[in-house]
Amino acid sequence: MKDLSVQSAIFALVTAFAAMPTWSADQVGNGAVGKSAIVIDCPSLASIKNSDNPVELYAGMRACINAEQYETAIVLFGLAGVYGRFDMERVQDTSAHQAVVILRRGALDTSDLARKNEFQRRAGEVYDNESARNQLCAQIENVGPPTYIPRYMLAHGLAAKINPAKTERSQNPQFDPVRSWLRVKSSYLKCQ
Repeated sequence: MKDLSVQSAIFALVTAFAAMPTWSADQVGNGAVGKSAIVIDCPSLASIKNSDNPVELYAGMRACINAEQYETAIVLFGLAGVYGRFDMERVQDTSAHQAVVILRRGALDTSDLARKNEFQRRAGEVYDNESARNQLCAQIENVGPPTYIPRYMLAHGLAAKINPAKTERSQNPQFDPVRSWLRVKSSYLKCQ
């Protein structure tokens, strides 16, 4: 009888997951997850704030790639990646973590191919060069850890579909913001 209840629970989860919509990068950042549709130009480096979430950062990165402002695009890419990893540590629902991947892919997939290739070449040079990577790490440290609530991620996971009322409160109880900030910079960008 116990096996039947386990099978029923698994079936219920699979059915619930299958009924979830498949969201595009634009939908992760628009009203489907509690944020209005965003149209962003390539921001200046001075205008980037720690209240900017990965939805905004990846949209800005795409605009910078298309405007051939690769240096700014690289900073936005690095910051969005670090913030996304930070959010993955603080959001308990692991099914929601795929939102970061969707946003990154969406930003790169909708960029002009030649410009995307040039961005990837230049980003690779920065990440492969310790001095350039340290400069990027310093820029990210100057912006600081995120201050926003990761609604884009909270609303994307299975937990939000099962119990939307608890979505805002689904932070990982073991989350330590100071340690997480140091860890994600070190693991994602190899910042020292």
